[in-house]
Amino acid sequence: MSQAVPTESSALPDEIEQTRADLGDTVEALTTKIDVTARTKDAMARIRSQAKTTVRHASARAGDHVRTALNQARKATTERGQNAQTQTIALRRAMRNNNLAATVAKPKPIVAIVGAAALIAAAIWLRRRRQS
Repeated sequence: MSQAVPTESSALPDEIEQTRADLGDTVEALTTKIDVTARTKDAMARIRSQAKTTVRHASARAGDHVRTALNQARKATTERGQNAQTQTIALRRAMRNNNLAATVAKPKPIVAIVGAAALIAAAIWLRRRRQS
């Protein structure tokens, strides 16, 4: 505030107006700093936006992982099913040809059942996720 006092009378009103404008800017800046409610709302909006972005990215990554797991389960189930079918056909031929029913182990359907259950669970999870 240590400004030189103007010697001309026409410059004095301009300096007073400038001082008032500076003071108004200072008061506005102080009011903004003191307004805790507005600052809190701004911070909450920023945090909410960041959280939504994080959830969207995590959801997309989870969806990708589920799709990958489903594809792997489908592939494994298909391969196991084909192997079981091939073994069943070979077993039937062997039984017809040599009557080897007692010596050949029967294929275990538990792998196909577990794979099918995993596919069903993943499909239900995806459907619920899309509905919400």
